[in-house]
Amino acid sequence: DRFTAFVSLWGVPGGDGFCQIGVMNMSVLLRLSSIGVPNLHQAIALHELGHAFASHFPPHRAPWYHGPHIIESWPTILALEAARVWYGDHVGDYLLGRKCTYVLRHLGDREQIASLPAITRHLFIEICVRKKHGWDVMRRFFQLSYSSDCSAPKCLKSAGLSRIEATACLYSYLSGENLGWLYRMVAFDISDDRIEKGVAALRALRGP
Repeated sequence: DRFTAFVSLWGVPGGDGFCQIGVMNMSVLLRLSSIGVPNLHQAIALHELGHAFASHFPPHRAPWYHGPHIIESWPTILALEAARVWYGDHVGDYLLGRKCTYVLRHLGDREQIASLPAITRHLFIEICVRKKHGWDVMRRFFQLSYSSDCSAPKCLKSAGLSRIEATACLYSYLSGENLGWLYRMVAFDISDDRIEKGVAALRALRGP
């Protein structure tokens, strides 16, 4: 019996040669379940494969806001989605919840939450966005961030935003919700006004 995970990011434009991509897929076939590897450990393996998946995109197309808060969280999001595809929503939700425990145990204690790594806090945000707004928002975030024309990242940079503000603006634009409250809940000091500024710039560029 083989453990099979399949995650597809549709319509990510590629570059020349090896990266000429119309549909980019991460398809992994691993003999893990047959040797009794728990699904949580399989998710860890898929996280590392998620780094390899992202490496198919040349570094010069990484967005300027591609910083510490998403370098590790995005491969984890891919791994959790792959586990969901294989095991179903019940296990998928369980694994999402496991990743949230680091933040949930400190909710209400801003000092303790602020002491957590930015990666851990931002992963909590992305899990909340995935759970509430679905995988399509995550897929579109990746597409707009790594697309070859770079119009969305350039638009956010011209608005004078910080890295974390730009990320919050793009997720807010794609989800149709100002997510300032969620970022502030995990000790990222971002105002609703700054998010509205970035979202307005994206709407002017790409429409509602």
